[in-house]
Amino acid sequence: MKSQVSEWGIWVLLFLFLLPLFSLNVTGLHGWGGDFSQYIHQAINIVDNKDVADIGYIFNENNPSLAPSAYPVGFPLLLSPVYAFFGNNMIAFMLFISLVVFLLGLLCFYFIKIEFGMLAGLLATTLLIYNPWTIIFKSNVLSDIPFTLFFLLSAISYMFWKNKRSAILIGLIIGFTILIRTIGIVIPIAIAIDKLLNIISKNKSQSTNRQSIKNEIKELLTIILSSIAFVILMHKFIFPIPNENGYMDIISYATNFDYIGNHLFHYIELTISYFTLENASWLSVFHGALFGLFSLVGFFERNQKTMFMRLLVLGLFGVLMVYPFTQGFRFAYPIVPFLIYFFFNGVNRLISIPKYKKIFLAFYILLTLFLYVPKVIGFQMHTQANPLFSGPQVDVTKEAFQYIKEHVPEDARMVFSKPRVLSLYTDRACMGNSYLQADEMQRKFSEKNINYILINRWLAEPNTSLDLYVQKYKESHLDSIWSNSRYVLY
Repeated sequence: MKSQVSEWGIWVLLFLFLLPLFSLNVTGLHGWGGDFSQYIHQAINIVDNKDVADIGYIFNENNPSLAPSAYPVGFPLLLSPVYAFFGNNMIAFMLFISLVVFLLGLLCFYFIKIEFGMLAGLLATTLLIYNPWTIIFKSNVLSDIPFTLFFLLSAISYMFWKNKRSAILIGLIIGFTILIRTIGIVIPIAIAIDKLLNIISKNKSQSTNRQSIKNEIKELLTIILSSIAFVILMHKFIFPIPNENGYMDIISYATNFDYIGNHLFHYIELTISYFTLENASWLSVFHGALFGLFSLVGFFERNQKTMFMRLLVLGLFGVLMVYPFTQGFRFAYPIVPFLIYFFFNGVNRLISIPKYKKIFLAFYILLTLFLYVPKVIGFQMHTQANPLFSGPQVDVTKEAFQYIKEHVPEDARMVFSKPRVLSLYTDRACMGNSYLQADEMQRKFSEKNINYILINRWLAEPNTSLDLYVQKYKESHLDSIWSNSRYVLY
């Protein structure tokens, strides 16, 4: 009874520890980006019972890397209740992301606690959730953190749920993870390899009966088939998305794979920066070096759990190597909980005496808090004192979007550097820049029936393709019909 009260007390403390997430970096002001607006627009379509891909985004074959014509529906489905209750409210969306981070912290605690204990679980949550990168990034209404939550949940369900009837539920969780980000396909692949290795091992064992092997095969097929069936059901029948102008078009945009080496070093460097706070001081480098040492030791310890997690990490990294474009650390973020697991696995391996292990973990959590807390507080104070002065929610942009809604015909087709953002806030079809010579751009605009161009003079750089186009065709083809301190509408 006493231990139960003590465990409940730890969970209450963890809740209190994570509560500041709902106030940290929740500003209601979103950066330009573009992905966030497509996710929100698709969520709006789900609530309004419209075609999920009908977001007014005119796909530009000359710039396919900007975005596919529709994202998988997993994250828009998560956003749709927020829109249904609060409308297109950026504060509400940011609080929802904070809730996802909160749940990720609880799940990470559970993930580490069940194997390494309470103190390790608390340290793991700190390393994942209160790392300054996470606090800074969580203001973005993007799929990366929700994907990390379900990616981790998929792994936990596979590794720790032993009920025979859980295979279908595990498959559904994995299927929804794939619906959030297509790269989630590495999960069933990792499970298939892990199961096959386990089956081969059991087949070699004299003591293993055939029924045990049949059960492994049955569980593997159930998980994989249920996950695939769920994805097909959602994307082909309930919320169909177009086959054309998707991720394969983006990948095929790369004519060769000479960038793989650069991607490898890019993501390794970003991962190191995450744990060393971008080499902010010798103490943070020391903190990161300790983490790296123990993680490497834990990574190479051989057992079934670490084998499966290695497959997940290597699989996700492998896809990132092939994908032609990088997006900072956000794409690699889902591996962090597993690196943390390897860290504690390495601690167990190198520090065998429980007393010394507790001393080390206590020291490391104090060091982590000493490094993280000042940076998080400093960032929060800076954010409050210096709000974003560029983005969709600032007054000068809202003025431009309001003018378009009131004066530009509903069937107009526009060009803007952030086409999905303009479409979300104006309900006008829009295409991004073409990145072509001026004459080729004119042909492309004619082909796509473009009749309006919005330019953000503050963001635009001289001698870019669109700037050169305006310079050449300003007198013959373009009429300036409205402007304010930052925008010109032609």
